[in-house]
Amino acid sequence: MNRILFILMFSCVLFSCKNKEQNTSNINNMASENINNNENAVEGISNISTQGITIKKINIESALASIDELWKLKEIGKVNNHILKMVKLKGDFEMHKHDNGDKLFYVAEGTLFIEFPDKKIIEIKQGECVIIPGNTEHKPFSPEGVSLMMFERE
Repeated sequence: MNRILFILMFSCVLFSCKNKEQNTSNINNMASENINNNENAVEGISNISTQGITIKKINIESALASIDELWKLKEIGKVNNHILKMVKLKGDFEMHKHDNGDKLFYVAEGTLFIEFPDKKIIEIKQGECVIIPGNTEHKPFSPEGVSLMMFERE
């Protein structure tokens, strides 16, 4: 995985283009606002407009605290053609693979285990991450529960 994308994910400041003709008076009104006004809303995400672009600021702890449903992925940002998602898991998922590229799992809280077809199991603890190469079969699970950030190609 590209090192720059990895660094960008953990900086938690994501840039996205916005209307270049945006009125410059918005620069003076740099109030934070929740950008997700739908059923998938995640708290702790705010947009700050400056110089005709929007900067997305993410408070990881607040975003995780707002997720109350297990196994429901929440998109919290995009970097180039990659998506940053958060999820809370407990129990087992099925053995599967990703055809569209590598997947990064960052453990924000708890412990994640990943089993492979040869029955080898790796343990990823809080503050650690693992990159699963594309087309690699794996089965994530967490008996006690885990909060994750995932970084994958769109």
